[in-house]
Amino acid sequence: MIRVFIGSHKRFARCEPVIKHSILKHASEPVEINFLRPDDCGCEDSGCTGFSKMRWEVPRICNYIGHAIYLDVDMILMEDIAGLFYPYADKDNHCLYDGSTEVMVMSCENNRSPVPDIGLRWNSEDYSATPESISFASLIHFTDLKNQPW
Repeated sequence: MIRVFIGSHKRFARCEPVIKHSILKHASEPVEINFLRPDDCGCEDSGCTGFSKMRWEVPRICNYIGHAIYLDVDMILMEDIAGLFYPYADKDNHCLYDGSTEVMVMSCENNRSPVPDIGLRWNSEDYSATPESISFASLIHFTDLKNQPW
């Protein structure tokens, strides 16, 4: 089973069913989806979304065992999440090629900095997307808070 943790906040409750549906729609195997909200685990609000620090709670929540994916809530998956998980489920933590951490595959057993090697097709951001780039995107990230579709 692929464990997915999604950073969220009560302000983004309307997004949660969207990302959940997009993950399950394309999944080729069972997926466990967990929403991480600051209020639910005693963390402080952080960043412009309120959940920026939530990603770093994933290993602790997993009792430092196994692997997990971390995603921000304002995303839609366009293909099977197994295509993100299996190439990176090893001894390292992995983040996007540009070093950003809104998409991560985490080894919950280590505390090392993430390796920036996940292709940007797993984070096609709305502000830079073109019709051509969207057709190759595996994940669309709606980063412009004022223009999110929900």
